[in-house]
Amino acid sequence: MKPFYSVFFSKYFSLGGVAYFPFKQQSDFYYLAGCMQPDVILLLNCNDETFSTNLFLSRCTTHSIEEYERWFEPTITDKETISKIFCIDEVYPIDQLITLKLPSSPILFFNSQFINDKTINKNNIVPFLKIFSSPIVCNQLTTLLHTLRSIKSLTEQNLIRQACELGSKAFIKTMKNCKKDIKNEYLIKARFQYECEMLGDISMAFYPVVAASGRSNVIHYQKNNQSINEDDLIMLDGGCLFKQYSSDITRLWPINADQYMIKYLREESILLRTIDDHYAKNIIRVLCPTGVSHHLGLDVHDCELYSTSQQLQPGNIITIEPGLYIPLNNKDVPPMYRDFAARIEDDILVTKQGCEVLSKMCPKEIDDLYRILDDRDKSDIQ
Repeated sequence: MKPFYSVFFSKYFSLGGVAYFPFKQQSDFYYLAGCMQPDVILLLNCNDETFSTNLFLSRCTTHSIEEYERWFEPTITDKETISKIFCIDEVYPIDQLITLKLPSSPILFFNSQFINDKTINKNNIVPFLKIFSSPIVCNQLTTLLHTLRSIKSLTEQNLIRQACELGSKAFIKTMKNCKKDIKNEYLIKARFQYECEMLGDISMAFYPVVAASGRSNVIHYQKNNQSINEDDLIMLDGGCLFKQYSSDITRLWPINADQYMIKYLREESILLRTIDDHYAKNIIRVLCPTGVSHHLGLDVHDCELYSTSQQLQPGNIITIEPGLYIPLNNKDVPPMYRDFAARIEDDILVTKQGCEVLSKMCPKEIDDLYRILDDRDKSDIQ
């Protein structure tokens, strides 16, 4: 077998200037190395006889460590400690990357996500790539890696289960504090973020969707700043990030709706009686234009290169999120149902016996929702 190398990058993302997003490790990198430090390169070396792992740190000099810790946070820099913690064979300063002694005609796979980064690549990666006659962007290798990542270990299952439980708690507390006179979507978004972070060293897994009324027709609605009317339904799509693993839950509840009306909407057909079966099938994609599931794990939309045509296996964790979206201009439904959307989303672990609903703590049945909403004015949660 021809010797080959695989390179994976870890990088801070900047908001511009010296402002940075909170750091979240690149998922493939974290899966392989378990290392949470930014600006690090992982090199996998494989040939017929050996396999070795090498980590290249951008902060191995006294000056770079002091400068980094002055601006950001203390970091592990001792190479022996890093090697022991992360089970890495060798740890080097990043500038030694281009001095590696390589066998003749090696093959290189690399993830190209950060290839335009000025700091890492200009001084280190670009010269390193020139050593190889034909470096290959590792879509094929990443697809294989995503196939491996799609089967969650017991440890990963437990982490995602905890992320779902924490997300469910944040949802319940948010619902309880969603008072009948609440005036704007941003108040619900702020409450959900607060409830996530009050659970401990937890953050939101992604920027949530908080959509009232017909705005829930926008699949990835992001404004979260529009007025709420007392007869609106609220759709909240959010999740918790717990030790790098995500939950992803969507729930729908009324601000101050009549229970009979909710049951009526659930029981009645929304399609006009004059529409025949053939035409009804053609408009299904109009009423539900999105997918109804995705993998979940280190990323909210996890293992995106893993084929969705593959049969589910024990250890897969997926979402199930059927939705119904009826824009105001849809003439195929009665006027009373237009400008309306609904989506319910749960997180599911596939098991040998069937499945486990990881987000089962988060209420979705009408009776359960009303028990929470009836108590919200008496809630002592501020």
